[in-house]
Amino acid sequence: PPIQSGCGCRGDAGLAHIECRARAAAYRVRSSGDVGGYLACQTCVQYFTARMHVGLAEAWCSSVKDSAKADESGLRTAARMHLAEALTMNGRCAEAETICRRELALQSRAPQTEQVRTSLDNNVIPMLGKTLTYQGRSAEAEPLFRGVLARKRASLGPKDPEILKAVEALANALSDQGKHSEALPMHIKMHAIEASVLGVDHVTTVGTSMAIAQTYHSLGDHANAESLYRAALKVQERVLGPTHPTTLETKMGVCRSVYAQDKTSVEALALDVVSGSVGGTRARVWPRARRNQSCFARVGTFASEVNVCQL
Repeated sequence: PPIQSGCGCRGDAGLAHIECRARAAAYRVRSSGDVGGYLACQTCVQYFTARMHVGLAEAWCSSVKDSAKADESGLRTAARMHLAEALTMNGRCAEAETICRRELALQSRAPQTEQVRTSLDNNVIPMLGKTLTYQGRSAEAEPLFRGVLARKRASLGPKDPEILKAVEALANALSDQGKHSEALPMHIKMHAIEASVLGVDHVTTVGTSMAIAQTYHSLGDHANAESLYRAALKVQERVLGPTHPTTLETKMGVCRSVYAQDKTSVEALALDVVSGSVGGTRARVWPRARRNQSCFARVGTFASEVNVCQL
């Protein structure tokens, strides 16, 4: 198989064969019991992506396929759900759904011990819901997320990270269906908990703030959306840097909110987003910039629109 680049290492350091990475991950498991080598690069500590992500997930599944110890510890289920996630993130959602449904049926027939119930609610059902959402089937995913959230609320504290994950998954599924009014209070409550536990500048808290801003924008409250986008942008520019993909996406969020309020300053801001997107970040930001190119013409800056189209 060809050499792959599937992590955040620069240059030749990020190039490797999937089989070589898999052997290194297997050695790490034998020597220390750590499965992290299947999940992320041990040099740059970034999760694997693209074909490397899928290849190592398949290698992990193969390594625990016939292991009784892995079955007892739940590693086999974890490996299968990791493979389902890798397939989902690479557009192979139908395959991921098959894996999730097979695992769900398998565990549903097993004795319902605490370990099995935890595995279902923490791994299998959320992953099934996620792959359904990625296929545009959020209406099917919603009852799955609601069931998981109800069971977790009955057994865990209100600030438990697992509850926050369940709330986030349900809120996103609601937003995908256009139920923004129902999703908004969930995002706001989650943000308040994260801010008190993690701090307002934590990446998770800022991410939830972004979700609130997007929901406000969908509800037509562009002033509130702009305020939240700008607050998130200040943190991201300081923590991540001005050309980080997430920072650039937030700039475009500010741009959309400003434009929705008919403020002509959108031109300078949008151009700043496009000119700031360099290297690998351009591909991620550019589609959104292209979809918003009509804003230049509508505020009378036709020359700017032509320049952006030619980038």
